[in-house]
Amino acid sequence: MAREQNYELWARVMTLLRNKHIIQKKFALLAQINPNDFHEWTKDHYYGDIEAFEDKIRIALEKEERKNMLTKTTCPTIIATSVTKRGFDCCQYVMENRGMGIFYGESGVGKTVTCIQFINENPDCIFIESLPSYSASAIVKRICAHLSLDEGRSLTDSFEMVVKALKDSGRLLIVDEGENLSGRGLQILRRLHDIGGVGVLLVGLPVLLSNVKSNNGFYTQLYNRIDIAVKAGSISEQDTEALVRHWLPEAAGLWKEFRKLSGDNTRRLQKLCAMAKRIAAVNGCKIDKEIILRAVDALIS
Repeated sequence: MAREQNYELWARVMTLLRNKHIIQKKFALLAQINPNDFHEWTKDHYYGDIEAFEDKIRIALEKEERKNMLTKTTCPTIIATSVTKRGFDCCQYVMENRGMGIFYGESGVGKTVTCIQFINENPDCIFIESLPSYSASAIVKRICAHLSLDEGRSLTDSFEMVVKALKDSGRLLIVDEGENLSGRGLQILRRLHDIGGVGVLLVGLPVLLSNVKSNNGFYTQLYNRIDIAVKAGSISEQDTEALVRHWLPEAAGLWKEFRKLSGDNTRRLQKLCAMAKRIAAVNGCKIDKEIILRAVDALIS
């Protein structure tokens, strides 16, 4: 092989293998070529059909480079907004007062991200995501697993172990998507709060608060224990500008366009920014209004 004619391809391949920690055999399989032949090629000892051989290498290389480029265009985690500030205050209040609270709002405004950020700063807290119709037994099992406790032979045994582990610990239990909990699931959390002195925060859609308030008195005991109910609300114009400036500093001047096309929903704004960044990267151009419109078309409305 005439190395002087193919050195650029060779250098790109070797850089990829080194930076992505890809072994030669794996890359050869991606390129659908014999690993031994590929090894010989890297040593300038391949004497077969070099043109066809390097075409396969080039296709695999460009595919991996494109994958790496698109991975880098994903927007980073949300930064502090008015929503996260309200959520943090709610979490802090419930934890410090060992009370019960509800943090609710529409889908995509940033409730879960807020809670995860709070957990990152307060690692003693417990975060559980509930599934549809989570029973009392299911929720207690999840808490046992989080605390590395062996499940008891009955719900009562498991509950007593959880109470013993958490009693007067000052820890906060956050249950996301609380609207999925069954009636008994919610009641078991109330008893955990009462007996264990544990702060419990339920997070979910507005229907969560509605259910707790007006279920023919079924949740009266639970509702009477709610110390604080905070609505996540929507991000403000200032939040939108700050988020776009953080995620896409090169397109900060277009934040009004992003807001107009994403509304005041954090999740949709994040997806729109990420998609615009990807489209611009693939086409090797700057983000402008046309790119943003193309990103909107690519997203599900």
